[in-house]
Amino acid sequence: MNRRRSSISNPSRELVTTFETIGAVIVLSASGEVDMTSAHILSDAVFTASATDTSTVVLDLSRVTFFGSAGLSVLIQASDADIPLRIVPSSQARRPIEVTGLDRALDIYPTLAEALAEFTVPSISDGPCTPMP
Repeated sequence: MNRRRSSISNPSRELVTTFETIGAVIVLSASGEVDMTSAHILSDAVFTASATDTSTVVLDLSRVTFFGSAGLSVLIQASDADIPLRIVPSSQARRPIEVTGLDRALDIYPTLAEALAEFTVPSISDGPCTPMP
């Protein structure tokens, strides 16, 4: 009996990063897996984002499906470099961050909206309007 190996590409595992500038904030979104083979992609993206003319980097990890120790290393390196970083982790990323105690040293937010809240201008529909005389 002949056996043949085949590799099946799983695009959801590939780490993909995107940047979006919102006022003085750059949102760096990552999706896929952050492990020892892909952490350099995240690291490059974080340090590239921090080199822009923005005041803060919001790291949106809400679509990360795996977050290993190499990902934790990226967060520690960014913290050591005094990069103003707000992190929005997925449940898969939140667990290792909490287990290692990094949640006490880093700025962690439950949602992207909360991480951006102080940087966004409220719209008219966000609150009561005062009628003009």
